[in-house]
Order: sequence, then structure tokens, then C-alpha cells
Amino acid sequence: VVQTQEICTSGDRPRPKFAATLTNCDDRFALLFGGAQWKRGGRFEADSETCMLDLDTFTWTRLELTGPRPTPRVQHSAINLGGNMILFMGGYDGTQRRYLGLEDVCVLNVRSLRWMMLHTRRGGVMLRSGLRVRLVHLQASADPDLPGAVGTLVEFHASSSRWKVRLDGRSVPLNIKVQNLEVLDEAAATEDGGNVDDLEEDIDIEPDKHAPPMLSSVFEDASDKNIWIRGDFPCARAGMALAVANPSRNHARGSFYVFGGAQYVHQVWFADMYECMLKVPAEL
Repeated sequence: VVQTQEICTSGDRPRPKFAATLTNCDDRFALLFGGAQWKRGGRFEADSETCMLDLDTFTWTRLELTGPRPTPRVQHSAINLGGNMILFMGGYDGTQRRYLGLEDVCVLNVRSLRWMMLHTRRGGVMLRSGLRVRLVHLQASADPDLPGAVGTLVEFHASSSRWKVRLDGRSVPLNIKVQNLEVLDEAAATEDGGNVDDLEEDIDIEPDKHAPPMLSSVFEDASDKNIWIRGDFPCARAGMALAVANPSRNHARGSFYVFGGAQYVHQVWFADMYECMLKVPAEL
């Protein structure tokens, strides 16, 4: 039998919100991060507020943190890696209407109260559905209008590393290799990144699909994009399930499993599984 009761908390209480994470830190305190409130018109405003709850006195403290502030998010996932480190991954940024992936993974050192961003950004924008792109570096083509043409990304095919691109004035998208795409600019990426209404025409082109097209590959290779993460990393999504691995089964402390998630705005659901193991640099 599980008996529950409301706890009366004190201190600097966080605002009412949904879809935040509350992470236990060695039974001494719990860390609340992110979440949002609904606004009028069906929109919501996420935050990156971080609060600590003392698990002995149930007193809230709003933390003042240093380091690069992470993107506000909801429906993200968090796990205690041990050694004062909490990892945050995935989620949805309602302000920019985009799902968060590898470039938005972050770690909070709860001892030094400092954020650490794990990626090394090399310029450009991660490709995702809705971005405005230009076709570049095309070899001799039967269609002389393709080189330099501007269009919108619709769907990624992992098996061929090709994007389906809807060109202005064309009703049928083209399958173009990743290296032939150039994002126009960050502003265009932000403006168009989550506008699924503009993709309805392309969704109707393939009526046999039970859901709108996938917006990215299931995973991406993190090796050349991140100084802390190696191997296959889940693509941008929200609502991933995390489970801590048992250290007694040949796992280092802080290793964990990741399952599933969704780009639910676009009705895309995942059932893939990942094992994330902490290793010292010499083991990589």
C-alpha cells in the first residue's frame, strides 16, 4: 500500500507549473528545473528556473546559478549522475516551437551551482522540419532551376540521409542529400522551425502514412559535435523515460538507460532504447 499526503513547504516557493523535473540528490535535497504555465490562446511560457527543496525541512530555495543558462523547456528528462552532477536532456521549447536535442544537453554542478553546456557548436543550425534552406553544391541536374532554389524541410529519411524539401511553387517535395542543404539564417530557422501548419500540404501528399512525417533521424552521431558525449544520441524529442543502471552489473555509477519520447506536436512517437555509460576519457 502506498500512502500519500500533502507536504507543507516553506521558503521561496516556485510558481505553479507543469512538465518540470524534480531530481533527488542523494536524499539530501531535490532539484526542480524547467516547466511552464499555459497562456491564453493555447500557448505556454517555459522557464529555466532552478529551485532546491531541502528534504529534511521541506524548504524551497531559488538558486542563483553561474555558467551558460540553458534553454527554457518542458517535458524534458533529468537524472542524477552522481558526484554532484545532474544531466538534463530533451524537452520542448514552446517559445521557439522546437524540440531539444544534442546541442541543448546540459549538466548542473549542484556543488558549485554552475551550468555546463556539453556541446561544441561549430556554427549553423541543426536541421529540422520547417527550416528554410537553399539547395547548394548540386552536380549537373536535369532541372536547371534547382541550384540555388529556396525551400522548406519536410521529412528526413535516415536510410539514405536525404531530406524531403518542398520548393516554393512546387507541390511535390524533392529528396535531397544533407550536404546539399544550407540553412538560410538563424532567424529564419527560429521563425519557421515549428510551424506544422505550413506542412499540411506535404502531409496530404502521402495519405497512406498514419502520422505526419518524421522530423529528423532517430539518432545522430555525437562524436564530432560534443566534447562530453560519444556515440549514437537520441534525436530531438520530449518525454524520454530514464532509468538508472545498477552499478553492480558492470556499470559505472551514473550510467543509465533511455527509452522512447515523442515529437508529439507532429504525432511522431519513438520506441528506441539507448544505454548511456559513464567512462573516463582513456576508455573512449
